[in-house]
Amino acid sequence: MFKRYSEIVDHRLDEIASAGWTHITWRELCCWYETSEVTREIWLDIQSRLEKRLGRSSAHGNVNIYVIGNKENGFVLAKADDCQRLADVIDAATEASANGGCSITDHK
Repeated sequence: MFKRYSEIVDHRLDEIASAGWTHITWRELCCWYETSEVTREIWLDIQSRLEKRLGRSSAHGNVNIYVIGNKENGFVLAKADDCQRLADVIDAATEASANGGCSITDHK
């Protein structure tokens, strides 16, 4: 992998640490890893890089990242702690409305 691609991968994975998620397209991933097929080794490299960034080891069950929308346009990697089911968000909003509402800052 070219150094500049490695830095791009690292930057995208840093977004998970700071924002809780990142989006990667298949074309980007294949370009960065100089391949036409995403292999097990690529996923293991991503996992290893995430472990370093988050300071956790998946062997101990501490790196809990979801791969969302694993379809033709790419995928989203998101920290499990930052994910919620839409139904749960709707229930919370319903409850908040019944109690006088909530502001956008209540979700930070």
